Amino acid sequence: MRYLKIAWISVCILLLVVTIYLFDGSSNSDVDTLLIWAMLALTFPIGFGCALLFSGITHVLYSCFSITLTNTYLTLLLIWVVYFGAGYIQWFKIIPYLTKKWGRGKT
Repeated sequence: MRYLKIAWISVCILLLVVTIYLFDGSSNSDVDTLLIWAMLALTFPIGFGCALLFSGITHVLYSCFSITLTNTYLTLLLIWVVYFGAGYIQWFKIIPYLTKKWGRGKT
């Protein structure tokens, strides 16, 4: 499990570095698509909840306040942090807890 954790964290950090490197600084850059799809795959299935969260936030900001979010280094970092945090909790806290709990119940 320890090596899987190191590998997962390393891939996530590498993805962030690549995303930051590929970001050209323009507000209509599509590098966020790479970040979101890759983090969605790495955090499956909880990543869908993150996607719904971001969709809901952007919908409310646009509908109520006419605010459109653009790509910046900060927004890319915030997206990464939310997905990373959710994925870490899912894979390395909840899943081990459930496997231990279910493993004890079968004896």
